[in-house]
Formats: sequence, C-alpha cells, structure tokens
Amino acid sequence: MKLLRQSKWQDCRKAWILPNGDVIVFEESCHRDHIVNHTDEYEKKFGLILPKSLEDTAVRQAAVEIGFTRINYQFVNGILTVETFKKYWHTVTRNPLIKFINVNAELIDFIRVNLFENWGYYTESFQNVMEKKNCQKSRYIPD
Repeated sequence: MKLLRQSKWQDCRKAWILPNGDVIVFEESCHRDHIVNHTDEYEKKFGLILPKSLEDTAVRQAAVEIGFTRINYQFVNGILTVETFKKYWHTVTRNPLIKFINVNAELIDFIRVNLFENWGYYTESFQNVMEKKNCQKSRYIPD
C-alpha cells in the first residue's frame, strides 16, 4: 500500500481500492491495463464485465461503476486523485482511503476527490494539505 517510486523517471503511481475494500498498488502503466490483466479474477469476485471497447476510459468506467475506486498519485506535484461513485463512498471507499492516505501522508500535498453521481455529474473536493501534519491529512477528505 506504500507508494514507492520505482525509478527516478517515474512520475506517478496508481492504485485501486477494490469493491471489497482491499487496496492494490500496481506496476502496470495505467489503470486500464491492470483491470484488463486481472479480468478473470475480477469477473469472478466482483462481477466485472468489460466493455466491447477496451479503450482506457471505458474500462475504468466499467470498474468504477461496480465499486472500484481509482487512485492516481503524481510525484511531480504531490497530488493524490481519487475517483469513485458517491454511492460507494461510505460503504467501500472511505475507510481504506483513510488508511492509504495515512501510510503515504509524507508524499501527499494535495488531495482531489471526485465523487460521481453519474458520469455526467460529480462533486469535486480539492484540498491543500501541504502544511498539515501527516497524521491530519486524511481528515481533509469529504465526510
């Protein structure tokens, strides 16, 4: 669950919070590749059905719609971006995300959370936590 830079050239790390609350930090270059590489496992465990188009956005949307939470961290600016559906925020996402932020707090300067109602509408929370104590950063995600 720790965000480690694999090389000095790596500019970001990616993770998923799975519908069962497990956090997976992965090596693939994008969220889509991780889902495609684990399709059989996620289909059995969570009922994931990939779209006919394996285009990046379509695959991410299929995963997020059934309870996956997308996490992207950029080393260059310290921004942690989280995307999930609002209906999963309290049941699946929030507690594992708090743990994730606490483990990686020293790296995080900004937290962006996009809570989707549907794919056309979402609420964004963007917090500057650069000056906050590491132990307090997770307090700045939406309730």
